[in-house]
Amino acid sequence: MTDAVASGAPFPGDDLAALIRFLRECAEHQHHRKEESMLLVTLAARGDDDAAEGVGELLRDHEETRELVYMLTLFWDPTHDLPEDGRAAFTQVARTYCDRIERHMAHEEANFFPLAERMIPGDEKLDLMREFDAIDHDRPSVAHWAAELDRLQTRWS
Repeated sequence: MTDAVASGAPFPGDDLAALIRFLRECAEHQHHRKEESMLLVTLAARGDDDAAEGVGELLRDHEETRELVYMLTLFWDPTHDLPEDGRAAFTQVARTYCDRIERHMAHEEANFFPLAERMIPGDEKLDLMREFDAIDHDRPSVAHWAAELDRLQTRWS
């Protein structure tokens, strides 16, 4: 979508709204909420200074991506296309979000998840999984979001 907007294609308001719903509802309100309210707290309590520093970095990433999602919502207008300067700003914010989330995911995979695996005992992991399920209750499933993202990817690839 970002490349299309940058090249002058009509602004994809409906698809951007769908993507923002995913980012807000799934990434922020489910995934990051689980990490922030349970997993990061558990690691900070069990870990050393390095673990606490890593938790702080992940929390800063979450705050930054939350702000970028909010900024993306400011570009969505179902009745108007964006002027040229708005397109440039949208493109910059969208690319910044993608860069940040890719960096964040790489950090989680390389550092955070292995640390959680080592530091959290099995019975406590089961408790966390039950708490995660409670957050997901009455929300769209991962399968729902995967189908929505597949639809958008097919349209924009």
